[in-house]
Amino acid sequence: MQFRFFNPSAALAPYIRQYWTLEMDAVEARSNPHRVVPNGFVELTFQFGDDLKTIGKKEGNSSAVQLCGQKNGFYDLLPSGKVQMLSVVFRPQGAAAFFDFPLNELANQSIALELIHGREACELLQRMGEQNTFEEKVALLEGFFIGKINLKKSYELMRIDHTVSLISRCGGQTTTESLAQSACLSRKQFERSFGSFVGLSPKQFQRVVRFQHAIFCRQKNPHISLTGLAYQSGYYDQAHLIREFKSLSGLTPKEFFADCPPHSDYFG
Repeated sequence: MQFRFFNPSAALAPYIRQYWTLEMDAVEARSNPHRVVPNGFVELTFQFGDDLKTIGKKEGNSSAVQLCGQKNGFYDLLPSGKVQMLSVVFRPQGAAAFFDFPLNELANQSIALELIHGREACELLQRMGEQNTFEEKVALLEGFFIGKINLKKSYELMRIDHTVSLISRCGGQTTTESLAQSACLSRKQFERSFGSFVGLSPKQFQRVVRFQHAIFCRQKNPHISLTGLAYQSGYYDQAHLIREFKSLSGLTPKEFFADCPPHSDYFG
């Protein structure tokens, strides 16, 4: 298995967190079903290998390029053969700079990129398939996204970016009322704007961030008890921690941390 990360250019860094690529041969891929859990990001995925089957997720249109919305649930990804993937990981509010529809319409779903950008998306996929390396594919994507930035959204993006930063700094432990106040909006206005730009309601997003913060706390302190982890992560008690892990990942914390060392996608 080969897993790599690429950083975006300075022009795209406010909107794109990173690009990642994954390559596995067919034998290795078939022995590695993957549990996908909420990470706080919208992603655009390109599949250049064999088909990937999803279990436990609402199916979208079949396409080699899928815009995957925010998640507040889990599903399993089952490779059918060789895996060769490239994913664009947007910052929590970053995808809104490139797509002209409310992102909460895409929660827990995926949509084919050609349904959004039509022929341009088909041409992009064809040109990417002609590139020999992932570095060349990423460079092509950079040019595509730079041409798609919607500068008319800049002010509202900065407003939502501010509230996302507040949520991140406190590990998801704040209130919608205080966030709305910091954004100088009424609660109703804030909830509408936040959902449109981020893809989840403020409360749902905070829940995901708190879950990711718990993973990060365990990442930093592998020997912490579940009770200690619960309190450090902002849960009421150990039972609350277990319920949230079961809801968001389908696994108890013990099961979740059993297979491999924990790593938070959001805080890592």
